[in-house]
Amino acid sequence: MSHTKEPWATHEGDDDVIVSATDPHVSLLSVKDGTFGCFWNAEDARRIVACVNACAGIPTDDLEASPKLGLLHLAEFANDLVKQRDDLLESAEEIKSWLELGDHESPMYSRLCDAIASVKAGAT
Repeated sequence: MSHTKEPWATHEGDDDVIVSATDPHVSLLSVKDGTFGCFWNAEDARRIVACVNACAGIPTDDLEASPKLGLLHLAEFANDLVKQRDDLLESAEEIKSWLELGDHESPMYSRLCDAIASVKAGAT
């Protein structure tokens, strides 16, 4: 079973703050007298939502395994992913150059070119 997908949001009304996913049928926590959990104040609920949304895409097991999780850890994680992407892109471009010397009519050559273009379009 996986967690409720992001983004989450807070919905305030009367003396109540509900933390929920975008699906209106999923209510997870209530500040006032929540069935599933209770916070002492709305700021706690806001923080939970901000943390969940900031960690979107990171597996829960990875979050639990890292005691130094924080912005620094997330930045290191992102930098590692960017380096890995750049290394793979460099290798793919070398293979593309090698294929251009011979069998550039191959369907694999076309797939490789598409993959390179896709990565370059999404790279920042």
